Amino acid sequence: MAIITLSREMGSLGKDIARTIEKELKFNYLDKESLELMLTDYGITEAEVEKYD
Repeated sequence: MAIITLSREMGSLGKDIARTIEKELKFNYLDKESLELMLTDYGITEAEVEKYD
């Protein structure tokens, strides 16, 4: 499994670039919001995750 991570700044169009990579390489896109939704589904709080960050 290949993983690509992007670090970005405000106004850098990083999300657009990530979406383009997702489509072109047929990768799955995962951002903070979608990760938080998945964690909520499993009953895991953001505070629990932050202790490993």
